[in-house]
Amino acid sequence: MRTRIVMIGVVLLIIGIGLFVSGAIGLRGSTNTITVFNQSNSGEYVSSEILLNASSSIIVRSPPTVGGLVPAQDITLVTSTNINSYAISSNSSVAGTRAYTSITGNYYYVIFSSTQPNTKLAITNAPLATTAAFGLLSLAGIGFFFIGIILAIAGALLKNKNQRKNSEYEYRYPPAKT
Repeated sequence: MRTRIVMIGVVLLIIGIGLFVSGAIGLRGSTNTITVFNQSNSGEYVSSEILLNASSSIIVRSPPTVGGLVPAQDITLVTSTNINSYAISSNSSVAGTRAYTSITGNYYYVIFSSTQPNTKLAITNAPLATTAAFGLLSLAGIGFFFIGIILAIAGALLKNKNQRKNSEYEYRYPPAKT
């Protein structure tokens, strides 16, 4: 029984590692992050070009007060005063993040600021359901990993039935003193 519990724990541990690695590789392949913006003019920071297809989405963390997602063909026309005319509006804005979904084409994220912005862009090229599935796969892997560790340790620490019976017998009937 003890070795069976240890073996189940080791198997769950291996399955957990496999699930986590599979999910992490899937997430890494389906997402891209941009954290560095190049200063093209004084006070103007521009991301690298962002290519979007129908299933792409962008999540902007710490969005700037003056900035936005601008179509590539309009990048030379944008200034801090007219950016609202060229930037496309986000689909949702919640708790300091903006989300852009269901847009296609080539874009740049433009920010007007006196210092290097701390804005972060997370771009998924796969449908959100696929990205969420990879995330859940990673979480399941972590769960299996920890359950496997707990079972392996518990199985290793359990006493055999014969050892328990001998201990109980000695407790009830202590050996005679000589």
